[in-house]
Amino acid sequence: MKIKLEKKNLLVNTDGKRVLFHKEGKFNTTEYASVVNIGDFVEPDNNVMSAPGEYEIEDILFSIFAYGDNLDHPDIIFLDSNENIRVLYLLSHVDNLDKSIIEKLPDVNILIAEIEDSKLDKKLQIVSDLEPDIFVPLVDKSKLEDIKKALGVANIESVPTLNVAQKDFDSESSELLVYLLNN
Repeated sequence: MKIKLEKKNLLVNTDGKRVLFHKEGKFNTTEYASVVNIGDFVEPDNNVMSAPGEYEIEDILFSIFAYGDNLDHPDIIFLDSNENIRVLYLLSHVDNLDKSIIEKLPDVNILIAEIEDSKLDKKLQIVSDLEPDIFVPLVDKSKLEDIKKALGVANIESVPTLNVAQKDFDSESSELLVYLLNN
């Protein structure tokens, strides 16, 4: 699996498929808070998921949850690939996870979270609650020292593309790995 930022959108390549997480989008004059789009070539209206629910497209499973006042928009997106890697993506305004959502999620290998300055502590509490193997904060670089200190990690590695495989999660290491994606 490869994860990178592409024009401020998150791109995940898994099982030979491209999954694009749009932060904001507009398709056919309909505006979305966030959109998930999957396919060999990611284009508007090609396998777009823009509402909460469970989906299976091209052998990739998605669970999409709403958060807050607007229950029509996906804000919490869970991806389970054939590579047996599970990714949870949280939009910036999600500042806690209900136990009902946590119970529906299998173990999370990779947690990707957009972080606003005012919600840093709350996002880091989610990291603590979920205990992922890898955490990818989508945050301003000035907050990296705060994240290192709060999570107790020695290093945050900056990479253009995060490359992971299932074997990376098979070890017994309990150390949280933190990566910063740079464009």
